[in-house]
Amino acid sequence: MPGPEAIARPSVPYSARWRSNTSSVAENAIKRFNVYCTLWRLICFCEDLQGETMGLLNITGTVTAHGQSQFDNYLTIYAYLEITEPSGRRIQIDKVAVCNDTAALLQLGSASEFLFDKMFVYGRRYHYQLWGIKAEDRAVFDRHNLRNMVIVHHIVLGTLLLPIGGLGAFWLLPGLASLMTVISGKVNRRRMFYGSNPAEVRRLQQQQAVRI
Repeated sequence: MPGPEAIARPSVPYSARWRSNTSSVAENAIKRFNVYCTLWRLICFCEDLQGETMGLLNITGTVTAHGQSQFDNYLTIYAYLEITEPSGRRIQIDKVAVCNDTAALLQLGSASEFLFDKMFVYGRRYHYQLWGIKAEDRAVFDRHNLRNMVIVHHIVLGTLLLPIGGLGAFWLLPGLASLMTVISGKVNRRRMFYGSNPAEVRRLQQQQAVRI
């Protein structure tokens, strides 16, 4: 008498198996597509949010005060900078990172046009970078772009932490949104600093120190 293993099982037609496999593949593809669409919407939302609250700005006036600072060989982070405009209005900028290039022209009482970049930094070590100063006889365009460094840091760290319960999304999404902002040209420092007048471009270039 044949054992249970010898009992013939009804065979599933090949066409049915093929339709089942195709259906599973299609469902997985749709799920991935929905995930990518959701991720894209979140990135666009973060980019719009950063575009409304963060970006480049310039303030013309005199440095009248600054807070405590932390420094190393590359940059100084001020608790705040206070700039008084010609109209008398005082503007306080909190947590400003100043690299060595611009630090050479940043002094109490100096009157210039100061250019800042407000950015999202996870942990909020600093909120702004002072990346350019335009005075009457001197100008400096800082060669260090902290925004690019923050983007790389956020994307790499976010990618590494993403498998841990999606924790890396807190770094990855702002990093990708900031990258899209840079690619779109919304934070073009060179265009803001030099403008489009060739004579002004030459004048500002002549006022900057020559690196050797």
